Amino acid sequence: MKKLLSLALYAALFSLTIACGSDPEEFQPAPTGKTPIALQATLADYGRATDTLFEEGDQIGLYIFTSETYIDNGLYTIKEGALQSNGARYWYEDKTIESTLVAYYPYASAWKYNAEGVTFSVREDQTSHKAYSASDLMVATTTAKPTSEAVTLPFRHALSKVILKINNQLGEAIREVSISNVLGSVKVDQKNLSVAATGNMMAIKAAPVTIDDAEGWQLIVAPQQGADPMLTVTTASGKQYSCRLEERTDLAAGKQHTAHATLTAKEGLKLTLSYSIEDWEEGENIDFVVDEDPSEEPTPTPGEDVADGYSYIFDMEALPEIHLNISEKEWNDLLKLYDQNSNTDEYIHCDASFIKEGKIHSFTDTGLRLRGNTSRRRPEGNGGEMHNTENPDYHHVHFMLNLRKFQKDDEHELGGVRKIHLKWHKDDPCYAREIFCYDLFRRYGIWTAMNTSYCRLWLKVGDSKEAYYGVYIMLEAPDERYLKKRIDGFEDDKGFLWKCGWSNSGFGAGLDSTNDDRFWHDDNAGTENRAYCLKTEIESFDAAKAQIKDFIQKLNGKSGDSFKSWISSVTDVELLLKTYAVNVAVGMWDDYWCNQNNYYIYFNSMDKENYKFFFIPYDYDNTLGTSSMIDAGRQNPLNWDNSDSGRQLIEKLLQFSDYKKIYLDALKEICSNDNLMKPAAAMARIKGWHAMIGDYVSNDTGEDMKIKDRPAGWSNKGEYRLLESGSNNFFEVKAASIPQN
Repeated sequence: MKKLLSLALYAALFSLTIACGSDPEEFQPAPTGKTPIALQATLADYGRATDTLFEEGDQIGLYIFTSETYIDNGLYTIKEGALQSNGARYWYEDKTIESTLVAYYPYASAWKYNAEGVTFSVREDQTSHKAYSASDLMVATTTAKPTSEAVTLPFRHALSKVILKINNQLGEAIREVSISNVLGSVKVDQKNLSVAATGNMMAIKAAPVTIDDAEGWQLIVAPQQGADPMLTVTTASGKQYSCRLEERTDLAAGKQHTAHATLTAKEGLKLTLSYSIEDWEEGENIDFVVDEDPSEEPTPTPGEDVADGYSYIFDMEALPEIHLNISEKEWNDLLKLYDQNSNTDEYIHCDASFIKEGKIHSFTDTGLRLRGNTSRRRPEGNGGEMHNTENPDYHHVHFMLNLRKFQKDDEHELGGVRKIHLKWHKDDPCYAREIFCYDLFRRYGIWTAMNTSYCRLWLKVGDSKEAYYGVYIMLEAPDERYLKKRIDGFEDDKGFLWKCGWSNSGFGAGLDSTNDDRFWHDDNAGTENRAYCLKTEIESFDAAKAQIKDFIQKLNGKSGDSFKSWISSVTDVELLLKTYAVNVAVGMWDDYWCNQNNYYIYFNSMDKENYKFFFIPYDYDNTLGTSSMIDAGRQNPLNWDNSDSGRQLIEKLLQFSDYKKIYLDALKEICSNDNLMKPAAAMARIKGWHAMIGDYVSNDTGEDMKIKDRPAGWSNKGEYRLLESGSNNFFEVKAASIPQN
């Protein structure tokens, strides 16, 4: 819509005389003697705008309101310097009636008058003049009675403009400038032209522009209060520098906000933001937080900026960002690996950044692979297709990010953390189930549970546009570091850690068979998916297999006091039963007891008979009302598998009255404690998380775009809800199912 003008033109007002007519479908020409509608458009309140002219081909929409809608979204196009339509438009006959005229740019055919308003969104990529102009919503309104004189429509900018002036002292060109964590959509009232920010947060690429003979950038965002934008500058070599405001600020409608930045190798970005009290004029400064240069410090060293990466990364009060930069060749290699074997565990190379509170931690040459069992998917396109650089068809998938896969040094870990599972919210429209369960384990003191929290994930493949994958779950990887982190509980971290679940051969992990075909070790290829997969000390696989076989034989062979004496000597029975109480409370049916699936076990010694055994909870997306096989809300917690399968580890324990009491007391406490799963508190906790992540759920895959209070679509109990109190509220149903005697 706009052209860049020289300063000499800034003071000049401009106007267009509009030859008005109607689209044939909307109006028929009035009889001779009627008064034609004549309009004149001006741009009001120039200030220091550099983009003030309508251009040839621009389209404008017009409304005329009396007691009814007289003209509804009439289309006008600028042709040869004038606004033209396909036929004449005439005033109504009663010249005493005053009407309200409303016009807007850019024209949208769907904007027929709607009392509830219409939605306008800026372009996410405003780097082209066309996209930038299409983002500049302009509106005009006035009142008039039928007249032969031209009625003036004073157009004004309805959104907020940000100009970025960057003093680049790096000696390296800037490739891209963007602002993220801002709103880009507004709800527009078509009668009074008020706008209100709405929708999800966006990342918007700025358009290059020359400002005072220097390089600059500009973009348009929705007016918003309490904005917390992050500015990111990407250099020609791909290095990124980011910073955000020290304090939230308001971005006002029709105002220009100018950020002045200096970019140096030593200090990274330094910025101030000024905002206007006049249209398109600058005002006072607000300081930004300064981020360090990632080329100087790719990541904090252990014990320096991040002493404990676990509490820093897995922070339930924060929503950090993870950016993965993958070459097109490596990405295509991943697609080929999946096509050859969908269970592949092979890694590809990528660079990664972890951003929290404006601080960037960058890692070069990290490892990335696919994860999941039945949830495994191809991350882009269909079988045999390689990366589509123009229109990639990305899919949500589970990833494993291994910072130290290829570079074994301290710079490739973050406060001791080396691996992060990145999980999409498969089968969980509520975006809360797995997070809630692991959080509940930790609240209840189940120290074996893994750490988890939310994050936002981006992927950039080759030269393609960076894709926003949406809100993901970060989950602590169960590996050697997991064991070492809990050495006080495990007592020894040099034992055997097993992942347990259904195998490709159709065998579950019921701890009931010692056949050799049930056991294997992690070979990083995904070619062997057995019921029990050894994850640590795999060079001692034979000893590990002999040990777990001995455990299974004793578990199934012993009974009565002999079983009780043995099990109490090899495990912390109270911890085990409390772990299972949480498991049943959250309705985890896809588990050891009900489905022979989804858990880890750890033996803290390599000795065949002298060890401590630990049951480790794992994989909690199919919970809180998402279920199969049983009604996970109402199922008797003393008969969780609803069959005669006899899962010996739990069912034998519950035969003893003292152990049964520990289990039932734990269930009662969990379902009645405000800090645990008391219904009102549980609902409030999830709503709090939704308030944190809700604006970021919409993503570039087009999948899982909204939070919905529903179980998975395939669940056998689709009526359960988490946020609505009543007969179908899972938390209330579960609390009522717990035996009180």
